[in-house]
Parts: sequence; structure tokens; C-alpha cells
Amino acid sequence: MGSGGISSVHWLACEFGDKWSLPILCELGVGPLHFLQLKRALGSISQRMLTRTLKKLERAGVVIRASSGGAGMQVIYALTDGGVEMLEAFRGLSFWLREHGYVVDKRQDAA
Repeated sequence: MGSGGISSVHWLACEFGDKWSLPILCELGVGPLHFLQLKRALGSISQRMLTRTLKKLERAGVVIRASSGGAGMQVIYALTDGGVEMLEAFRGLSFWLREHGYVVDKRQDAA
């Protein structure tokens, strides 16, 4: 793999390797959610951390924020098309790890 591939993998790990990014993407993979629905679904995440992570995911282009107008304005978060594609890639990686995890474990033990 060329240096572009390494850079991409490094970027991916930095952007989405934190505690909350993948769980948020997984929850939004089911469908759009209001902020409080998302917070409840994630459990122990603080409001501040959820806000920060959602903003980061918006900047990365995988989550979109939409607000419904009117007196009771509500904010809804959803995956972009790129977010859906990324989630599918993560699901594929997760499947691969489950299927081949013993190889990873053996290599770690040998190191």
C-alpha cells in the first residue's frame, strides 16, 4: 500500500477511533434521530460530548444536521450517503475481524 493509503488509514483512525463516533454512526444507521433520542440510545454520553462528536462527524461529511422550522424547532441528525457507505465499510471490517480474529490474536501474542 502506498503512502496515500497509510495517510488515509491514519486519518480514519484519528477521526473515528474515539469512544463515541462509531456508536453514533451505528445508532444513526437505523435512521434519523433527534438529539435527545440519540443521547438516550447511547446511554452514558454527556450532552457536551455528544454535541462535540456530532459536530466532528458533520465536518467529516458523514452526518447531517437538519432542523424543523416552527415554534417547537427540533434538530434531527442523519447519516449522509457517505456516512451510510462508511458504516457499511465498518460493518464489513467488523465481520472480517469476527471471522479472522484468531489470526490477529496470534500475531499479537507473537509480537
